[in-house]
Amino acid sequence: MNSNSILRKMLFLFSIIAMISQPSSLLSYPNGVTGRTLKTTLSGCGSCHGSSATSGLIVSITGPDTVIIGQTYSFTVTVTGSSGSNGGIDIASSRGTLAAVSSNLKLSNSELTHSAKTSLPATYQFNYTAPAAAGNDTLWATGKGGSFTEWNWAPNKFLRVTLATEVAEQKYLPYKFVLDQNYPNPFNPATSIRYSIPLTATVTLKIYDTNGKEISSLVNETQESGDHSVEWNGEGMPSGVYMYRITAGYYMETRKMILLK
Repeated sequence: MNSNSILRKMLFLFSIIAMISQPSSLLSYPNGVTGRTLKTTLSGCGSCHGSSATSGLIVSITGPDTVIIGQTYSFTVTVTGSSGSNGGIDIASSRGTLAAVSSNLKLSNSELTHSAKTSLPATYQFNYTAPAAAGNDTLWATGKGGSFTEWNWAPNKFLRVTLATEVAEQKYLPYKFVLDQNYPNPFNPATSIRYSIPLTATVTLKIYDTNGKEISSLVNETQESGDHSVEWNGEGMPSGVYMYRITAGYYMETRKMILLK
């Protein structure tokens, strides 16, 4: 093997090593990517990052549950449970129109994605304009964590799209049990927890620490079907992750929240 051949092979090897050693932010999509929500794919961010969702990363969508055709509403997506400067987001709608409000968002392919990698915890605010026909709609979101492999989906946000006269004249009842992500999250010291029950049921809602110790009992009574809300004040409690669990009839669900002082 002559010296020129050896030199070419060494240069090729060095180029491969340099590529591998680049920061993950240079190898990924620092200005956002779309088509990664449950609207489109079940793989999430697995094609470029971790092969499965990260349960410790909390992605949540907050905003109204009922909207009027053609009107615009404000929504927020939060990404918590991680830190770092490599945060990202993809937000999609089934029928409505999305528009960026936060400077860290941009519209691409009718979806919203980050305009640059963001520091976590992160908040993304956007506007949603309801479609021109009544019915149902869904908002999806997939969040990227601070490390290269972290990502997770938000619980789907189901919307009722209706006429203004129907909102004024009718009381809409939930069609299923739902425990929403608390808002705000992270919070200091108080946060609101919303939930919906489709039928009269005995409801308990309790707060636990990460060791499973009960911290507070917020609800323990029979409630009628409908949308409900309760506030928890963490005054005097240390910063950290807490769980809140609802039990209503056969339904039980637990979510995480972060008290950050």
